[in-house]
Amino acid sequence: MVFSMKDSSANWSLLDSASRWIRNTLAKHADEAALLDSAEQERIACDLNLSVAELQTLCARDGRATNLLQKRMSQFHLEKDEIKRVHPAVVRDLEKVCALCESDAKCSRDFNRGTDPAALSEYCPNTPTLQELQQEQSSQSAA
Repeated sequence: MVFSMKDSSANWSLLDSASRWIRNTLAKHADEAALLDSAEQERIACDLNLSVAELQTLCARDGRATNLLQKRMSQFHLEKDEIKRVHPAVVRDLEKVCALCESDAKCSRDFNRGTDPAALSEYCPNTPTLQELQQEQSSQSAA
């Protein structure tokens, strides 16, 4: 499996790219038996540190989670690239949680409506992590 590092989106995410690749592969080879056998699904899921169920859920999504996460990080005055440089595993976890979140439609509507960020905190599973990162950033700035 080859993932291209080039992406037209400024908010490139490995999970989004993997999801796109799998959806495209399935669409191209829909007539092949079993599309991806369970062993192949397990291998891809393991490579992405996901369960097979999470991989299937991710592939069914439209990929807007990256934009929602970027907006959410902006609300906390966090720069994704800087956080990724310091805490790559944390960013990967944020992406995974956002991509698998069941509230993505509500989150998207709330952003479009300009809803108070505190309201998003009520249902956003990434809020505690984003708050910790913001606190860390503030303490580093003060030092």
